[in-house]
Amino acid sequence: MANNPFHHLYAGEKVDPAEFVQIFSNKLVEHASPVFQSGHVVLTGVQGSGKSMLYKLFDPAVRIAYADLEEPFPISPDHSNFIGAGINVNTARCNEFGNRRVAEDKVAKEVLFGDFFNYIVCIDILRSVCLLSEQSSICKELKIDLSAAKSQHFVDTVRANPVWEGYLSEVDSLIGLQERMQYRENKYRRFLNFNDKELDPEVASSKTSIGEPAKVIVRALRESKIVSEKTEFFILVDQYEELATINDQEDGADYRSVVNKCISRDPTLSYRIGTRGYAWRNHLNVFGSKGHLEQDRDYKLVELDVKLREQESVKTSIFSDFARDVFLRRLKFLATPGSRRANAKRISDALGASLLPRDEAQQLAGKAPSAVLKIESDWPNWVSSQLQDLAQSDPLSAKLGETWYRQKGIPDEAVAPAWEAKSKQYWRKERIELTLLKIASKRKQRAIYSGESDILGLSGGNILVFLSLCQYIWDYASQASAGRSRAPELPISPSIQTISVFQTARTWLDRIPSDYGRSDDRYKLIELLGQKFATSLHNDEKMSNPGQNGISLSIEDLRQNSDIFSFLVEAVDYGNLTMVEHATRSKDRKRRLKFYLNPLYCPIFRIPYQHTKEPKYIRAEILREWLGEVGIMERLETAPTRRRSEKLADLPLFDLMNKQDG
Repeated sequence: MANNPFHHLYAGEKVDPAEFVQIFSNKLVEHASPVFQSGHVVLTGVQGSGKSMLYKLFDPAVRIAYADLEEPFPISPDHSNFIGAGINVNTARCNEFGNRRVAEDKVAKEVLFGDFFNYIVCIDILRSVCLLSEQSSICKELKIDLSAAKSQHFVDTVRANPVWEGYLSEVDSLIGLQERMQYRENKYRRFLNFNDKELDPEVASSKTSIGEPAKVIVRALRESKIVSEKTEFFILVDQYEELATINDQEDGADYRSVVNKCISRDPTLSYRIGTRGYAWRNHLNVFGSKGHLEQDRDYKLVELDVKLREQESVKTSIFSDFARDVFLRRLKFLATPGSRRANAKRISDALGASLLPRDEAQQLAGKAPSAVLKIESDWPNWVSSQLQDLAQSDPLSAKLGETWYRQKGIPDEAVAPAWEAKSKQYWRKERIELTLLKIASKRKQRAIYSGESDILGLSGGNILVFLSLCQYIWDYASQASAGRSRAPELPISPSIQTISVFQTARTWLDRIPSDYGRSDDRYKLIELLGQKFATSLHNDEKMSNPGQNGISLSIEDLRQNSDIFSFLVEAVDYGNLTMVEHATRSKDRKRRLKFYLNPLYCPIFRIPYQHTKEPKYIRAEILREWLGEVGIMERLETAPTRRRSEKLADLPLFDLMNKQDG
């Protein structure tokens, strides 16, 4: 791992198994328990929510690393009797199916992809069994026996099965079986990359039925007693959403429906789909069938986004515990024994505690604290004197006092600061963050973002965003270090953290247009909402509505405006917005959804990332007008064409939302 412990954001893909063992946090394992139990599971989450990290536990090389390092495997013994294999859509280069057209038959590419998929999975099952058999303790634990007699029985059983259409008829050994399967994969690669004018006739005439070969392999492994009848086989399909980006989608090829066909009710093996929500929702059709998959009947759905948000209203949340564990494991990795880095017990040991609002206001006010105030010319002298005197010791309270008098009016005679009364603590709490932003703006400075609380809050429950913030903070702190080793001085200063936060925020915001889906429109949406929220909040000198850094719409209204609803949900699936059902304050008592910007974007737009007050209640027709202002609606109204007609299921709201009222 690089000198920056947060250099590798995607540790599941970039670090070797031994390093993975040392930096992997098992905090999510217990909250995703269905993933490690029998039955098909779909694991959804936005980019960086931790899907691939969890699925890395199915990698035989990682399991071997745990055994070699004598570290306990993070899965409980009750659920660890499994062998993992599968396919990563990206690393398997499935996008090569978009390189060329084949026969005129519209489904030909899907049939070929199904056969290609089958062989990739079967190759990996055999690879996993062989690798695990080489580690003595795991071999004993899983009761793997690759003796010559059992291996030969396995090969004979596999070869004789008609599912292969005669392609394996000449195979006579386990090595020969693996080589024959690899040869077939190579033939596909040559054809897809135009090295062969036509697909090898032997391959073209022996295509297999999607999902069936893997079952044959697993049944033969059990029948030959190479593995126990009780050993589960989990077949991973990670980065499933990439199947929707293969170039020939406009020609009608639907590769996701091919994979969906594997999710049958046959208990021989279990599939694990890793995907972002937008690629799964409303795309449950099955290749060659008019039927569709049913949640809880055909598969279990585990939503990491919901898991990481579902306790956000309490002091200790799943995400906070997860992020702290990840941070400390990264921080201590290869740290010098006895160093401050090695001895850290909290995030605050490296980043410090977030500034108290009063201290932050004093730093922002600097040597001219009374300059944070805007005193009206017609206000009585006693008000001016009271606020200016208070600003010398507590500019935050003085600015809140200015807001109080604007909102409540000026008394006829001098009175004590009513806003400081204990009974007004909630009034103050709801306005503190916006007041700090107004002070920063008045002093022509950035607000200060630093310390454990701010960095966790800006991460928005996404571990990739959290690591990205830490990466920038560590890099900037290393550049500012005076030491020969360039190691950051801990705790890292608030000024360095603030610079890093803005740089991270700008990087993540600017990458939206390069993403999939309606990325340009989603970028416009975030810019639109950010600017409207900022204008509304900063122009409201009375701070009458300090919670208007979000919008709330009724579910009934959204369902009647499905184009807008679908677009908002897409933005949620890509992590640009968050969506939560909340208790309505309106008289009609209709169920409502509130939408906020990803917290990381908020510093760019000078709006609070905290949600301490009700958002702005609007109707869908108002949002439609807003979207029209930036040219989004005309594209939303152009529906994409599909080769197959699909019944669009109702959007599963609770697949996306924190189930708590807020």
